[in-house]
Amino acid sequence: NDMHVNMMYKLKREDEYIVGDENTWENYDRLYIDYDDCLCETARAFSEIAERLFGITVPYEKIRYFNLQDSFQLTDDEYDRLMVEGHRPEVLMSYEETPGAVGTINNWINKGHEIFIITGRPFSAFDASRRWLDEHGLE
Repeated sequence: NDMHVNMMYKLKREDEYIVGDENTWENYDRLYIDYDDCLCETARAFSEIAERLFGITVPYEKIRYFNLQDSFQLTDDEYDRLMVEGHRPEVLMSYEETPGAVGTINNWINKGHEIFIITGRPFSAFDASRRWLDEHGLE
């Protein structure tokens, strides 16, 4: 079993993306953004994985708990399998971007905010998670 750690990615970029209304955050120098379900659609992906592995159908809109074991009513062994599958590099790389997230974050960076991406993903997910950020324009 991999130890879960809080990884932090510092982003610095000079692009000119402007998406949405970010004025709420104008008075903050540093912003900490959770990776899963803020940057990418993790719960949606886990819903699909649970259906594929166990035949359990819980649409994203019906997920009610942060604890996915409770949301999908999984045994301990099933939950472990779900976590292993959901954190394989090729699976992590397939997660869809949350609409507008990258553009909004790049806009904040361009305005001088320090952005930190935080996560509780297992350490084994570090390289794939970093690559996902790079491939989505968050360097």
